[in-house]
Amino acid sequence: MAFLTGLLSIAENLNQPGGIPWEWLILKVFDFVTVYGWRIVLFTVLLKLLLYPLDIFQRYKMRKNQKITERLKPDLDKLQATYADNPQVLQQKQMELNKREGYSYFSACLPALITMIIFIWFFTSLNNISQYMIFKQYVEWYDKYEVEYSRVLEENDYDSYLAIVEDENSTSDEVKQAQDKLVEIKRIAVEAGQTVVYDFYYGEEGNRESFLWIKNIWSPDVPWKKPILDASGFDGAVGNWDTNAKKSGLDESTLALLKNSYDDVTGKLQKDEGNVANGYLILPILAAGLSFLSQFLSMRLQKKSGQPQAAGMGGMKFMMFLFPILMIFFAVGYTSAFALYIVLNSGFTVLLNLLSTGIFAIKDRGAEKKATETIIRYGRPDPHEFISKDNRANSDRGTGDGKKTGGNRKGK
Repeated sequence: MAFLTGLLSIAENLNQPGGIPWEWLILKVFDFVTVYGWRIVLFTVLLKLLLYPLDIFQRYKMRKNQKITERLKPDLDKLQATYADNPQVLQQKQMELNKREGYSYFSACLPALITMIIFIWFFTSLNNISQYMIFKQYVEWYDKYEVEYSRVLEENDYDSYLAIVEDENSTSDEVKQAQDKLVEIKRIAVEAGQTVVYDFYYGEEGNRESFLWIKNIWSPDVPWKKPILDASGFDGAVGNWDTNAKKSGLDESTLALLKNSYDDVTGKLQKDEGNVANGYLILPILAAGLSFLSQFLSMRLQKKSGQPQAAGMGGMKFMMFLFPILMIFFAVGYTSAFALYIVLNSGFTVLLNLLSTGIFAIKDRGAEKKATETIIRYGRPDPHEFISKDNRANSDRGTGDGKKTGGNRKGK
């Protein structure tokens, strides 16, 4: 079996994605977390904490803009009445007034822009990670399959029967019997190799891709895709990892052997009754719903500023419906790992929006209450309070003050 000995450690020669920082973090730094789904959860939480100051900055700027708008409301109302028939001029005048009073457009959008850049960057990186992980999983299966396959061939004297077939001195009957024996040994070897792969996949060590209801975190959370793909589905799911020798680190002959052996290696897994649906559209639905809620809360907060035209309210309404559609597209068409990131990130954003809105509301009520108490105490005082003060003053003048005055007169 010398011709197989060089194929038993393909996974060791496989290159990892070289991107920084996402591939490096998820595949290496977080390697202590064995279940890949929990790696995505940990990564998302840490990334959200890292970007938390940007969220706070954005909400601070939006709140500051809101206060400026409330102060400028009389002027804005005059502009709207004056330029009601000319929306373009109205918007220009509003922007000039806002700029003069310190209203900031770009500073409130900057955190969202940074978040969007990270979103796209992480999407491309995680998509590459998912393609690599699906390919790597199969390469590991292939290694285990080949070990068992080679063992069965050797155990059943495969080389001896092969020598009979290749020997020119063998009779036709001997060749025919040897060929039949070779076919039978190969069948036994294939079944043995498939069983080893099957047992490994359903064992603790091979079940790292499963997460909650999702059977393979690197495939979409959809019912029309199986966790164990067929050959054509596998070829589409791994990108060019199975064809690009430079990228994978494997030579072209090895890549060709891997592709040609896919159905043999995964045959038992593909036929298993549990290989039905990878997911149930739970993550895509959650991603769309949380995205809509996040956009709705942001639009509501922006609406409170009182400047629907200057703030581009129509555009925000459009984005409120566009973003959920985009989230469904990403969640259904690509890896469940990214859909999980979308859900967690949107959930934290909604929670932060509600929390900050509640804190600001409590703070505003406190300031309002204090201002009301100040007006009552100093601006519109209780007349009984001043009557009491006058009575006390008269009483003082009729006692101590009067004596003091009388004494002075008497002295004169």
